[in-house]
Amino acid sequence: MRVIPILGALFLACGCGEEGKSPAAPAPKPEAQVIELFQADTLEGWKPLDDLIGGGGPVSMEDGVLTLGEGNPMNGIVVDSAGFEIPESAYEIEVEAMRADGREIFCGLTFPVPGRDACVTFIAGGWGGGTTGISSLDGHDAFRNETMSVQRYENGKWYTIRIRAEPDYLQVWIDGRSVVAVNIGNRQIGMRSGEVEECQPLGFITWNTTAKLRNLRLRR
Repeated sequence: MRVIPILGALFLACGCGEEGKSPAAPAPKPEAQVIELFQADTLEGWKPLDDLIGGGGPVSMEDGVLTLGEGNPMNGIVVDSAGFEIPESAYEIEVEAMRADGREIFCGLTFPVPGRDACVTFIAGGWGGGTTGISSLDGHDAFRNETMSVQRYENGKWYTIRIRAEPDYLQVWIDGRSVVAVNIGNRQIGMRSGEVEECQPLGFITWNTTAKLRNLRLRR
């Protein structure tokens, strides 16, 4: 197969080899719009959830690090929906999370699924400290659907969690390693019933655990 002469003929046919003319430069890709969702030293734009099971827990922001103190047993925070624009198309959300103390959920991140008028929650560290997955699919929480895996989390260590949300597909990476990849095109999706529903459209919960969160970004 003579590939080089064929490519050369195509090149000349396109007029790209005419004297004095340069090949057209490819159109630049649009830069992703990145939105920083945490401020350095204020909880502005966020609301602690004081009416969770046991009354929530202490919440503070310092040097860009959000600390959710241990609840009794649940603690949480939700974005002020008045200032949050729900994405209408595919997007990614990324956060660094640490289980500072405890041995249960240190990152229960609720987020909207674009085009589906529904939210789900990514759980890291549940049901004994290692269960990881999405709640809920077809009415089954992260412990009872195929997104469930058991990961090893160390207290005091930062983990980078990245979620890509599309109308028919969800994928989650932890430190660059895929832990969830699921087609949801024909699935019933929604929140696990209970206080966690108060985290919609975007929020975090913890369970019997002190957690730290930083560098929360939404990338369209």
